[in-house]
Amino acid sequence: MNKFSILLLGALAMGFTACDEAPAEAPVQSNPQPPMYEDSQVSCAKAGVLASTEVLDLNSYKDATDGVPVVAFTTTEEFPAGATLSGVLQISKSDDFASHKDIPVTDIDGVGYANAADWNAAHVEIFGRARTERTVYYRMAGYVNQDGGIYRIGNDDTYLVSGEVKETCFDLGVAISDAYYFLSGVTTWSLTTEAAIPYLMYHSSIEPVDDPVFRFYVNISEEAGETYWKIAPQEAMDGESEDWSAVYGPAENGNTNPDGLLVEGGEAARIVGAGTYCIEFDAVSMSYKVYETFDVPYLFTPGGANGWSMYASQWVAYNKDQNSYFGTVKIDAGDGFKFVDIVGDNCGGVNWGNPNYGGSAEILVAGGENIKPEATGLYWVKADLANLTYSLVKIETIGLIGVGGDWENDVLLTPSDDLLTWTATVDLSGDWKIRMNANWDYNYGNAPSDLQYNGNNIGGYDGRYTVTLDFSGNLPVMTLSE
Repeated sequence: MNKFSILLLGALAMGFTACDEAPAEAPVQSNPQPPMYEDSQVSCAKAGVLASTEVLDLNSYKDATDGVPVVAFTTTEEFPAGATLSGVLQISKSDDFASHKDIPVTDIDGVGYANAADWNAAHVEIFGRARTERTVYYRMAGYVNQDGGIYRIGNDDTYLVSGEVKETCFDLGVAISDAYYFLSGVTTWSLTTEAAIPYLMYHSSIEPVDDPVFRFYVNISEEAGETYWKIAPQEAMDGESEDWSAVYGPAENGNTNPDGLLVEGGEAARIVGAGTYCIEFDAVSMSYKVYETFDVPYLFTPGGANGWSMYASQWVAYNKDQNSYFGTVKIDAGDGFKFVDIVGDNCGGVNWGNPNYGGSAEILVAGGENIKPEATGLYWVKADLANLTYSLVKIETIGLIGVGGDWENDVLLTPSDDLLTWTATVDLSGDWKIRMNANWDYNYGNAPSDLQYNGNNIGGYDGRYTVTLDFSGNLPVMTLSE
């Protein structure tokens, strides 16, 4: 049990006395020596969840009246009458606490409790809502509450307990599948993974509970004119027999509404009219949207760096202003990569039957050889299908430009070993953007969750944040945590 001295920093109360004449010399003021408490008067130790080796499931404390037990306080008879103890538990995903969240700790009969809702809110801000086991680092500052004042135990570097604990957040009560498939008259009506895998709906690299929107692109030909469709979760594919009761559709058969709700065991929705459509499905709200889009919004970039998986590859996005595709792609120099049409003649399936492009010397060739740069790395990629050209620029640096009004110097991010994650802890203010190689030709803007080439400035973040730029998914995603 660790014991700490308590230094109560008092404030001098100044009194004034009425008099006829001011004194010849002003009296010398001095602060009285604050009381010092012996080590034996108070102590603190890990208790409850912090003293256990079990994984902390915050959900089990969701309705607890007192909260989550974290420490035990002990005081002696010498501890001042009427004074109480409290704490602030700091949690962080890193042991340097460069970014952390504060959780108040309340003393109830010698046990310090952290409010479960406060802890869960902190967890969600740091890690997200997914019920994934996380390792969190913690440390707790202690305080004495006496005569209306709150005084820290020790100095700014004194923490009564510290360590790490594995924990999971609240259960939202929402069942989200790891995968969803687009079933239709132009894809497949088979409830088998083997048949449906080309029609796997696309999803970001973020946990589905934090980003529950899945997407699929489908082309309705003039000849077909329309198609009926449903959405199947992975669970509907896992049985020995087809389980259509687990497949989602609208309550009304043939529903042509551009948005609405899907229900388990529902009917089939219908898309009418030739064109390329995006179907968005929110697995939490069970809502959907159907809207027409331009023919090819993205290109796949399968290659050696992603196991030649179109679904796992980074995508390059179409930019209408320049009639070209732009994005960041990890490329293996040995095997190279190709561009593949995400929609193709029929649908947005992961299908090598879709048009694909290779080439060399910045010239694209339909069905050509793999594109191979001189060195493995993360590249800024441009593809112009109208003129059949491409360009690759190896990314050496990534920075934030415009922070605090400085549009001349980049605040550089540090890359991971695989070059797919770049981070920095930055004091943000004002508007800013992301750019590569300190060059405006390679930049992202718009919003952290929807980064776009040449997008608008990013703003609305004032304070110290850990900025993480993740290129491991189909599209780049930025997260900011305080």
